[in-house]
Amino acid sequence: MRVTALIMMLFFLGGCAGLPAMQSDSRNQLLRLEAQAMHAYHGDEPEQAEQLYRQMVELDPARTQAWFRLGNLAAQRGDLDAALDAFDRTLALEPEHHRAQHNRALAQMRQGAESLVRARQKLEAEGADNVYQADRFLAGLLVGLVETVELAIDCEDPLD
Repeated sequence: MRVTALIMMLFFLGGCAGLPAMQSDSRNQLLRLEAQAMHAYHGDEPEQAEQLYRQMVELDPARTQAWFRLGNLAAQRGDLDAALDAFDRTLALEPEHHRAQHNRALAQMRQGAESLVRARQKLEAEGADNVYQADRFLAGLLVGLVETVELAIDCEDPLD
């Protein structure tokens, strides 16, 4: 009985001793992926960067910067739904991530503008007579936006 207990204890301790090495390997893999992803992201290789950032969030879903970059990459390729999802994941992890808040709002505005263009085209095709009123309303909104929003916001992380 004692021998069995001793053997079981050795297996247990041996298994626990392997955990730090496993954690270290996983961390090293994440660091390598992060370095490669940043290089691809800044080296104008968006497909490669996206693939690497996806691998990172699969290994560690709490990687805020990886989610943020995935949002930027999705927005750049025009997949606004994916961009919003990635920005939402960023903000769920870090609610005060101001760059994600900013870029999320821009993605929403782009989505809204695209929807508005499609609706306007349908109105014109139907011969709607109040399209001019809608244009005046939009012009007023744009003037208000341009006057109140700082448009020269750098959305890149200067530390990268």
